[in-house]
Amino acid sequence: TGLAIRVSTPNVSLVDLSLSFKKSVSKASVQHALKDACKHAFKGVVGIDEERLVSSDFISSSFSAIVIDDQIMTIGEKNAKVLAWYDN
Repeated sequence: TGLAIRVSTPNVSLVDLSLSFKKSVSKASVQHALKDACKHAFKGVVGIDEERLVSSDFISSSFSAIVIDDQIMTIGEKNAKVLAWYDN
């Protein structure tokens, strides 16, 4: 499931993505998988923010979405939540 959140800029929004897995996951394993995907399968499409940037830094981004690395979290053993910026 997902939830889009409007932030206080006219151009950039935030998506709250809930993920469910068949096997147990850790925050580190989700981060690793997303970083790997950003370098390979989603290269040029999805980026990852490890610098703690703010919404206005993503205006006119070439990426469809930018995952916020420090906002990846696990919920229980088989669920995770990922926040990502995207330019409207």
